[in-house]
Amino acid sequence: MKKLIRKWLLEFLKIDPQLVKETPTIKYQLFDGVKDRQFKDGYYKPFYATEGAAGIDLIAAHNATIEPNGQAWIKSGIGFEIPKGYCGIVLGRSGFAARENITAYHIGLIDSDFTGQITIALQNNGDKTKFITAGNRIAQLLIVPYLHAHFIQTEQLNHTKRGQNGFGSTGIAV
Repeated sequence: MKKLIRKWLLEFLKIDPQLVKETPTIKYQLFDGVKDRQFKDGYYKPFYATEGAAGIDLIAAHNATIEPNGQAWIKSGIGFEIPKGYCGIVLGRSGFAARENITAYHIGLIDSDFTGQITIALQNNGDKTKFITAGNRIAQLLIVPYLHAHFIQTEQLNHTKRGQNGFGSTGIAV
């Protein structure tokens, strides 16, 4: 399996062999690390909650009140220098949504050239006022590789079974 993963990284993604390192905890690591920066007191070192966790938790840097059906922008107190060829995806936490009825109301994309503080947009979907306390784990950050596409202008796209049918066109039932 290791050989297959290495082959995929080197051949399909065209990654420089010098960048692919085997480490004890991460089978293949494509960079030395992600730098993080404190934006306020109460800095926390980013961590993965479990060995199998894909993302790190983002933590509220300040208290906030979110009225029913209201939104709030919550600062995390932290920023990152994500290596070129990678991006961060900010996602909601399922447990926070299930217990508190608060969701990240849009997915955030953190480009590698953004080095500011990460801010999370939260939505209170309930009928009671909710309170966010500094230190609450409110979202997750997933760091993933990306590829830049080469775009080719054309007058016509290939025909597919789905064609131009959009939202809901594949149905709900299996």
